[in-house]
Amino acid sequence: VGSLIGDTPAYTPYLTGRQNLLYAARVLGVKEKRVEEVINLLGIGEVVDRRPGSYSTGMKQRLGMAMAIIHQPKLLILDEPTNGMDPAGIKSIRVLVKNLASQGATILLCSHLLHEVEQVCNRVAIFNKGKVVSEGSLAELQQASNTVCINTLQHDKTVHFLAQFPDIKVLPLKDGKIEIIGIDPQSLMEALVRNGLTPVEVYLRDDSLEELFIELTAKEE
Repeated sequence: VGSLIGDTPAYTPYLTGRQNLLYAARVLGVKEKRVEEVINLLGIGEVVDRRPGSYSTGMKQRLGMAMAIIHQPKLLILDEPTNGMDPAGIKSIRVLVKNLASQGATILLCSHLLHEVEQVCNRVAIFNKGKVVSEGSLAELQQASNTVCINTLQHDKTVHFLAQFPDIKVLPLKDGKIEIIGIDPQSLMEALVRNGLTPVEVYLRDDSLEELFIELTAKEE
């Protein structure tokens, strides 16, 4: 197991970055050549011979990541791994995480940067107040949110018709568009067509993970 938890990596402050990595390698039974590999992999060569106290927050995170993966763990636990990083650093960590996963590592990533989670993770669990409120692939979560969008030339009549169903929520939008929550597209289309209200377009809303998080956690309040 390897880990990077919080914004304070577990390095020894009176050692340089390289000395920290050498120490970790010896404790974990890793050959010293692996130290140079992770230094290059994380791009910390310019600062590695200084004490970590002089590093930027992003560089401290890079050192912490290097220490976490130096022994090529099967399980890697990451909590906000890109904290304090610039866009280039964030991208490099994203690529690294994907590569580690493709090589067989299991990675548990906890983050509030949901657009980053969306680009990296193939399964997502959404927590609210310590409880898992939804879990699955992003596609499964989007389908579970069950928000159907329609575009109709009979906007007012359609809204009035849908208002009679107590189990669904209707959100009238501009330009003839309506969002409906609580009914699947097929059942919605059948009900509309039977009543002469055929829409010109029907589709499931493709929510971002951030939108899904807000919607799913709001249901638990």
